[in-house]
Amino acid sequence: MKILNLSNIKRIDETAIYYLRKYNAIAEIQFPIEDISLPINFTIETTSLGTTNLTLCFDRNITYPLLPLKRKLTEYIKDADSEGKLPC
Repeated sequence: MKILNLSNIKRIDETAIYYLRKYNAIAEIQFPIEDISLPINFTIETTSLGTTNLTLCFDRNITYPLLPLKRKLTEYIKDADSEGKLPC
């Protein structure tokens, strides 16, 4: 499994809390059998100590083990955030 890209990243501003950012995106994922585009929602919360917590939700069911997929997507999103690739 490989995360190819995050596209159509949109920030959802439901709250005025500056340490909580909510996003919608399309994750393009390469599985051994096929490539899929998976709609996802994720939230990045910055704690008082400066660390970030990421919560990830899928918009549909998938037929692949969830834990490895969540781990890979979490790493990819955190890297994109640290490189400044996510909308502010």
